[in-house]
Amino acid sequence: MTTAEQTPGGWSTEAPANKQAVCNSLAVFSDVEKAAETKFPVFIPIRFRTQIVKGTNYLVNVAVALDECVHVMVYVPCDGGKLTLTGIQYPKTMTDPLVPF
Repeated sequence: MTTAEQTPGGWSTEAPANKQAVCNSLAVFSDVEKAAETKFPVFIPIRFRTQIVKGTNYLVNVAVALDECVHVMVYVPCDGGKLTLTGIQYPKTMTDPLVPF
């Protein structure tokens, strides 16, 4: 999601997960489980932020259990290349803010 006030390099405000945030999160699901060294019973993107760079960084809060989440950072290159999981923060709660890392 980009907003009129979002500038290149700056982060958007948090918003409910849209189709692109959901698709990007699901595309790296197995990589997230490997990084967290666990299997998640559910994987439901809830909300997200974006950063416009040479491509787009997505920071997504994903529910993985009752009141347990993982924050997932995904890079989407502007040239249509492969999505890359750039990091996770786990465990998190549903109310933890999405703070870039």
